[in-house]
Amino acid sequence: MSAKKQKIIKITNEGLKNNYIENYSDNQNWTPELFSKLANIEIKSKTKEELVFDITGVDPTIVNTLRRIMIAEIPTMAIETVIINQNTSIIPDEVLAHRLGLTPLVSDLESIEGLVMPEDCDCDSEKGEYCPKCSVSFSLNESGPKVVYSRDLKSCGDSKIKPVYDTIPLLDLEKNQEVELEAVAKLGIGKDHAKWMPTTVCVYKQYPEITFNENEDIPYAAADACPKGVLVANKEEGRIEITDVENCSLCKSCVRKAKELGSRYIKIGYRENDFIFNNIVYESHNLILNKLLKSIHSMNML
Repeated sequence: MSAKKQKIIKITNEGLKNNYIENYSDNQNWTPELFSKLANIEIKSKTKEELVFDITGVDPTIVNTLRRIMIAEIPTMAIETVIINQNTSIIPDEVLAHRLGLTPLVSDLESIEGLVMPEDCDCDSEKGEYCPKCSVSFSLNESGPKVVYSRDLKSCGDSKIKPVYDTIPLLDLEKNQEVELEAVAKLGIGKDHAKWMPTTVCVYKQYPEITFNENEDIPYAAADACPKGVLVANKEEGRIEITDVENCSLCKSCVRKAKELGSRYIKIGYRENDFIFNNIVYESHNLILNKLLKSIHSMNML
């Protein structure tokens, strides 16, 4: 029986049925075994600031669910409480506290190991209490004239948890001005506040697919119209070559240029159930991958 798209998702005691995915035929329902067989994750690049991976064989609704999980449900560290003992700068206390709260902290698996969420700790976080089980404290004690940077935050406990960047300006102290404070960082999730989001950018696109109609004239100038440099004209061999299909933004500039030249040689499409994820991260790629794999595993357990 030929494959047919199912547009309605039914949630039953046995799991999801009639999932919208081309790989399922009319008589196939969602099962953990089928999902595990079809789904695949391949990491393309991983640095301290960027994580790019392909995920194939999954439904668009599942992919968007994973995206929302990565944005809103991964615990990371951020400054939650600021106790200001002295601040004679022109920066108001609340503005300084806000800047500290939005200063990204290192939140990899190794750094936050052993820490618990404030609501799971024995101390009463609602009353402002904190302890080493659920928090890491920083001290800031500086006098002007100088610019105070994020590197001036000194950890009172775990030195692994520190600002991701050393050069974030916090305030400018003039002569005879000083600041003395304690900042308490705790675990939290992006659903509660943006400062706990592990990624500033979390986007995905469907996997590009570029095909050529060999029955049409080759519009070499159309390759130069690609803003990403995905296409290269090879006149010696009489063809247009694809350098990096994953870099294609699906803008179809090459297609429009080809049509201007009277040719339908280039066709731009995409694979409906294959996706490319791009995340801008603050040294938290291990957290994201760990949560991603756990989320997929929990789907298999439905």
